Amino acid sequence: MDAMNGHARMSPLTALILGVFGVLGVIIVAGTAVAVVAVNSIDTSVAQLTGLVDGTVSGVLDNLPEALDTLPETFEKILNDRRDPPYADRLEIEARWAAVDGAQQPVITVVNHGDKVVSMLAVRLAFLDQDGNPHGEWTELAATPVAMECEDLRGPLFPGRTRYVTLSGGCCGHRRPPRLKDGENLAIAVEIAELRVWNGYEQDGGRTALAVPNRSGN
Repeated sequence: MDAMNGHARMSPLTALILGVFGVLGVIIVAGTAVAVVAVNSIDTSVAQLTGLVDGTVSGVLDNLPEALDTLPETFEKILNDRRDPPYADRLEIEARWAAVDGAQQPVITVVNHGDKVVSMLAVRLAFLDQDGNPHGEWTELAATPVAMECEDLRGPLFPGRTRYVTLSGGCCGHRRPPRLKDGENLAIAVEIAELRVWNGYEQDGGRTALAVPNRSGN
């Protein structure tokens, strides 16, 4: 009868073994799911933070809003800025070839002729031949909201100040600045890719630019 109805009986030992392995399978699947969620959460947080210092402007701009949401109140006030394209008329930017570490590399000079603190300035360089054809490009952060021991985090540019910039390889050193080859004659075209000014300088009447406030707001 058992053979005809197609159901095979299993011994108690077999049932026990299958049950144990079934429970283990559920545990493994559940554990894997938890691990995947945890890894994704960690990866997102790390990406938001490292995006600010990974040496690429796109990483900075893409991750800045999310990163600001995770910062303490003090840093939120320091990073209180706005995009201000018209202020570009108050900036004097020059790029030229100069001897750096035994090779001809681009250097950038930025003069802030205005009365605002520049919290973010990304400068894009294009290297053009005599026919105007591009032979490469480079984007460099000349000013950032805060200054740290990282070549890409140079800090804000204050009114009336001049900043001299040599191209960096990024905080992780994964970028190699362009060099002028022997016999090569390339002009450097300069473009502002991002420009932001700090709001705090106007809000406190310019008394203390980029002063770190306490929790009471004083």
